[in-house]
Amino acid sequence: MGIFDMLQKGLPDWHLLLNKNFNAAQAKFDGLDTQMSNKAEKSRTVLDAKRDYQNYTTVLEMVNSVSNDSSVIAFGDQFSALFNAEDRPPRQREYFYFILSDGIRKDVVAFDYGAQYIFMRRIYNKAWISEWVQVATCSCEDMEWKDLPLSSDFINWDETTGNRLQYRKSYDAVYVQGVIKPADPENVAEIMRKQITTLPAGCRPQKGIWYQVCALSAGGYYWRCRILPNGAVSFDGCTTDALSAARNSIEVNLMIPI
Repeated sequence: MGIFDMLQKGLPDWHLLLNKNFNAAQAKFDGLDTQMSNKAEKSRTVLDAKRDYQNYTTVLEMVNSVSNDSSVIAFGDQFSALFNAEDRPPRQREYFYFILSDGIRKDVVAFDYGAQYIFMRRIYNKAWISEWVQVATCSCEDMEWKDLPLSSDFINWDETTGNRLQYRKSYDAVYVQGVIKPADPENVAEIMRKQITTLPAGCRPQKGIWYQVCALSAGGYYWRCRILPNGAVSFDGCTTDALSAARNSIEVNLMIPI
């Protein structure tokens, strides 16, 4: 699978595919800046030299150091000068920069190492001729975190993004995370066997599942969660002492096969 296939499909393991596609290719480093203290050896592979370019203070300077007939991978990790380059992609992240060079024309593809965004920018005659454009992510819309609607028996512990009950779809599983609590804490016993939420179509298990999961009130108490093929997620019970802890908070952290 080629680099542009990866951009189109948005695969999360793009770095593994880069290793497969380019580890056998020999880099041509005759155009490297002689002022670099860690100049690459010509016998090394493209991926071997990915850190040899990270001491440049701008992406443009780094790209222009690549000879006109070379393709190079550079890694701007958080300890390198490239991490703070003023002409980096809009997100301040660690990037793998893949430089495609054809004479005075160079295309730069930046792979966000942590958040799985992919950006592109173009150079002509040693100058930027475009802005960074986000061309893909390594996840589709389904794989973004989305809020789950709660039944009338439960509410979110608070409304911050990190604590609301949310789900995210992966290739063969759905992840559900958040912190909730009973809508009526004084009648906490009423939540027994009550439905918490419903997973949307396409995010439901093929058969019923029970989990002994999570903590209650951030302590050492556990509760049983039941998920049905129709998507119903329910509070299926806990011990009496744990029920009093559930009055304060119910932590949810599930991975559900689909």
